[in-house]
Amino acid sequence: MGADDDDRDKAATEAKQRGIDLYVKMKYKEAERAFTEAIEISTEKDLNRHLYYSNRSACFMQQSKYAEAAADARKTTELSRAFQKGWSRLGMCLYKIHLEGRDDLRAIDVGNVEQCKTALEKCLSLGANEEAKDTLRKVQEKLRSIKEAQREQQQQRRGNNNSNNNSSSVFSKVGEFLSTARYQYSYGLSDTGRIIVNCIVAALVFFLLRNWIGLGARRAGRQVYGNGFDDDFGDFDDNTFTFGTFIGWMVLYIAWKNGASPFTLYMLAQNLGLLGNNNRRRGGYYGGGGYGGGYGRRRGMFF
Repeated sequence: MGADDDDRDKAATEAKQRGIDLYVKMKYKEAERAFTEAIEISTEKDLNRHLYYSNRSACFMQQSKYAEAAADARKTTELSRAFQKGWSRLGMCLYKIHLEGRDDLRAIDVGNVEQCKTALEKCLSLGANEEAKDTLRKVQEKLRSIKEAQREQQQQRRGNNNSNNNSSSVFSKVGEFLSTARYQYSYGLSDTGRIIVNCIVAALVFFLLRNWIGLGARRAGRQVYGNGFDDDFGDFDDNTFTFGTFIGWMVLYIAWKNGASPFTLYMLAQNLGLLGNNNRRRGGYYGGGGYGGGYGRRRGMFF
């Protein structure tokens, strides 16, 4: 970090302290401005950056600006997933926005309630918090009541239009599932957890594309080039080859997510056999004649 970055981070820390002093004096608007200044001055590498957003979120909450407070709390959890106050404030804000004072249970979006529940559960997983615990209990009770009210509404509609209701119910459940899954992915998983999920999804997409597109391309190739296609691309339909190539890509992805330089990625791709050469692969990862066959070079994926 250069001298200029050090000066900026020092100024941001001073602005944060000024904001804390104003907050203690219950001057929430002035404190909000001080924390905004800290956010604007600070660099991306400032380790206290999540505190500036968290403190500004608290100022917004004191002014009943719950949408703005939720946005800052969400940013706090992105910058520091292990910071309990970020999750607590996010859960409280979502409760205020989507649940508090809402009497028409059938009009409440279950996905928003699930997000609130997840944030509070994440908060409690990081330590004791009586306010979050009490709010979570209210959210769970409200969630049960909402689902019961919506089931009753669906049953009433089913008598008038059963097929349309079933279709609507299915789409509603799918929407709720996707909303919850997206939120869990963004805020309920660690960085390592998201990498693992990305790899699993990539594996599923890989095998689907291989079966739906890859084999179709092979058949098309046979029609155009005849048996010559198999001679030149005989390993196209080889499970070992295709899975080995997929693993190579996953290794590159994980290295990239962990900050590997372009040169390191290039050398790693070359060692994994992804950069190609003019020689055909012999034996894949385990060799053509069993484990004794050794590692062979695969046909390149880039050129």
